[in-house]
Amino acid sequence: MDAISEDGDQFLSIPDEFETLSQMSIPGTQNLDDDSDCWSLNQEKETLEKLDPQEIKMQELIHEFILTEKHYCLVLLTIQQLFCDGFSKFFASETKLRGVFIGIDDLIQVHTSFLDELTTRQEQAELTANITDILAGFFGNSSKLKQMYGDFCKNSDKALKIYKFYLETDYEFEKFINSCQKNPLLKRKSLPDCLLLIEQRLIKYQLLISAMLKTNKSDLNSVHDSIKDILFDVNQQIEEQQNALRKVEICHKLDDKSYTIYKGHQFSKFDMQAEHRKLIFEGEATLNDKALIRIVVLSDLIVFLREVNGRYELFMPENKIGAFGLDRVLVRKKAGLKSIFYLISSDKVNPQIHELHVLEPKDVNVWIKAIQDHSLLL
Repeated sequence: MDAISEDGDQFLSIPDEFETLSQMSIPGTQNLDDDSDCWSLNQEKETLEKLDPQEIKMQELIHEFILTEKHYCLVLLTIQQLFCDGFSKFFASETKLRGVFIGIDDLIQVHTSFLDELTTRQEQAELTANITDILAGFFGNSSKLKQMYGDFCKNSDKALKIYKFYLETDYEFEKFINSCQKNPLLKRKSLPDCLLLIEQRLIKYQLLISAMLKTNKSDLNSVHDSIKDILFDVNQQIEEQQNALRKVEICHKLDDKSYTIYKGHQFSKFDMQAEHRKLIFEGEATLNDKALIRIVVLSDLIVFLREVNGRYELFMPENKIGAFGLDRVLVRKKAGLKSIFYLISSDKVNPQIHELHVLEPKDVNVWIKAIQDHSLLL
């Protein structure tokens, strides 16, 4: 198959070589998939009789942790050498494909080093000594894990779109993917399955450590807290990126000529686009039992929008302004009515109160928390 790269050069891919992918061996994976799922099944009866049930349970959990790390490293190495190297070899001109498994080399370096520590400890004795120090060292390096998994998870939607685009438009790419998936090391995992496996790895760690924590509470609390902190940070990164993209969509849909009044001056689409203004929250509600509006909570103010003929306009309620500083906002539920709350601006020059009706009563608490949490930071 001849193709033209972005630089105008030709390259030749050989579709027949795709067939070799189904049987391709992956260097470094030979010893990563040969352990029993159950630790006790590999032990002598005399060994088990020396241990109490709690000690056996801990050995099972340590074994499971190391085993899942082996399987995870196997998948990472297979992704790198089957998919990523395959993209470079057979689809050299398609530069977008390089962004599917972003940061895979860093993930492999960090996790294979972690696995080396675990397996070294495991091989030192018949019974695996406490691995808490290894876990503490690994999850204590939280900035690296936050950066790697934050970058990968933020890129996930883009990666899936790239994959689906080529799968639907390039027959050779489809043949390549089908050949890769026949490789026994992938165990029938699709490319989206591989993406999801990496995204969910931190959650898997949390579950494994939680199970260990029930057996050895004193040693693992700090490790468990570190994992929760990493997960929270990664989720925050994902939310911030999604909000940034949503803000771009809103501003793109916002009429250039519409404006409202903020601090005595006109506030327009171009003010809303300012980089320092981050989208915190947005949603629909009925304002003062009249107009259906979209309320947009930015990092320093709240604005009202309404949709007219498929476009957004900045909305000013009758005799009131449609934007006010978040640092002077109070939110209060309406007594006896779960789907209504008040948005109160305590501005000294132009104090206001708005009654908002949301569609679902449970949304009221979400709205109030989003506004209060951020206003406290100002």
